[in-house]
Amino acid sequence: MPGSADTPAPSAGAGASRPAGGAPVIVVDPVAAEKMREYMRSRGKDGKALRIWLKGLSRRVTYGMAFDDCRPGDVQVACDGFTIVMDPLSASIFDGAHLKWIETAAGGRGFALELPAFPGAVAVSEA
Repeated sequence: MPGSADTPAPSAGAGASRPAGGAPVIVVDPVAAEKMREYMRSRGKDGKALRIWLKGLSRRVTYGMAFDDCRPGDVQVACDGFTIVMDPLSASIFDGAHLKWIETAAGGRGFALELPAFPGAVAVSEA
């Protein structure tokens, strides 16, 4: 589930998951959480974590998403029915990110990750 953003968006709000003793890392909308649980269940990935990682930071921010197990040193974000895991560098870039589910009038749909370090950008990964 790759995604990218042309420009980095301040994001904050209710629904933030907080790692022990820290600030919100990723805000997950209720609809996105429901869609992610459905997506995981339909692909037999119950019990796996959603790994989000940084792939590039030049003119475009690029990220990847896949189902994985937690690794030593990972930052873990407990969500509603699943866990997001990231390496520490990715977690610092995604701090305050907002994971949403979007559907367009043209029939597109997928997960969108708004990145606070890049105001106005939305990185979309089609489901």
